[in-house]
Amino acid sequence: RNCENLIRKSVEYKLWKKAVHERDEYTCRGCNIKSKVLDAHHILPTRDFPNLFYAIDNGISLCHSCHSKTISKEYTFVAIFEKIACANTHVKTLSLSTVKQ
Repeated sequence: RNCENLIRKSVEYKLWKKAVHERDEYTCRGCNIKSKVLDAHHILPTRDFPNLFYAIDNGISLCHSCHSKTISKEYTFVAIFEKIACANTHVKTLSLSTVKQ
């Protein structure tokens, strides 16, 4: 956990997070809220795919509320998030309002 905290404070992580948010136009891809306060969520969990830690295509912007709905359910959202993150058109969103926490 301590190592993860060091990584998240690194310049590389901050650049990855910024690139994900810029690509997503600072919009939560779960509920379409525009905000400067977003989480950069790894689509494929870094515990299983450490080589994708800084891959922009493995990131998606989520507000805290939507992000909390993915905790311990990462693989439930992989296909949906991959499709959204890789879309080359306008920012696309999905509704996480029906997902139970």
